[in-house]
Amino acid sequence: MKTGKSEKGFTLIEILASISLITIIIIAVSTSFINYANFTKILENKLTSVHVAEELVTVIKNSDELALLLNTLNEDDPDWATPKQVLLTDLPSVSATYELNNSQYKPTIWICESTDEEKQLGLYRVKINIADASGTDQASLFTYFHLGSETE
Repeated sequence: MKTGKSEKGFTLIEILASISLITIIIIAVSTSFINYANFTKILENKLTSVHVAEELVTVIKNSDELALLLNTLNEDDPDWATPKQVLLTDLPSVSATYELNNSQYKPTIWICESTDEEKQLGLYRVKINIADASGTDQASLFTYFHLGSETE
């Protein structure tokens, strides 16, 4: 006849250790998912901003408004400075804000300094910045505009 107790089952220390280990694993996995969700949102904003910038280039080139504006610029004017910001009011086809994916994006357009070779060809380097609603730049796109015709 046995006089001792049965040794079946887990001790309290083993149960606490396993619960602690499972908790650490769950916290690590959930933190990774949160980081991936934040990273995905940041990338979505940047990709949408690039899309807005590309759409803006197409709109500007199809309307020839920037080419007309460039024809009126006089680089010898003492008020001329590069880069020179183009006011969106000078480009009626360009909206002040674009709304995509429940976010607002605001463009700014700059005429950059041209090299001598670019000036000989009549090309202007233009930078388009797209900022989110908070004003943080999300994307920048450079392109060339020729006076009166499309060139990229």
